[in-house]
Amino acid sequence: MSAGERTYQPGEFIDAPLRNYLAQLASETPTPGGGSCAALVAALAAGLGEMVAAFTVGRAKFAAVEPDVRIIREHLGQAREMLQRLIDQDAEAYAGLSAAFKLDRTDPLRGGKIQSAAAIAAGVPFQTAVLARRVGSDLQTLQSIANPNLITDVKAGLAFAQAAFSAAIANTQANLPYMESRDAERMRGELRAIGVG
Repeated sequence: MSAGERTYQPGEFIDAPLRNYLAQLASETPTPGGGSCAALVAALAAGLGEMVAAFTVGRAKFAAVEPDVRIIREHLGQAREMLQRLIDQDAEAYAGLSAAFKLDRTDPLRGGKIQSAAAIAAGVPFQTAVLARRVGSDLQTLQSIANPNLITDVKAGLAFAQAAFSAAIANTQANLPYMESRDAERMRGELRAIGVG
């Protein structure tokens, strides 16, 4: 980071200037990381879809599909709001896991704290993955009915949603080895339910 640039803490990233977020991402700080970025990219995908919907509703030419587009726009807005929160929640979850690993190895509670923190650190990107998948599905529908002048924005959103999904899944799976076996198996089941083997 450049001299004079402020370092932001987990919980503050969504309100940080984009320039600072990117500078901190590129610096030698543990957060933000891949999970936070996955949520940000999924939020960008949702925002693109909302924009496309905004350029579709209210136009006579698309009156027949307007009710569907309005519903999709609402879904995407809800997803974007949740993903914005996950940008910080992922960083907070990582910070919690990092703190657990730093506990003295002789601490009898260390193992349990690592397992609990890992479950949270896996759960947050899993939520991002689920939302990214939903955003992608809404964008697929939008692609066939929305204003065709914005098709490249829909395609960009689809690419972002897929990238966010893949990144979020990788972050979820990275935490499985540190989780209590029952929690890890439950998470594997949830991953299978969304098509991840």
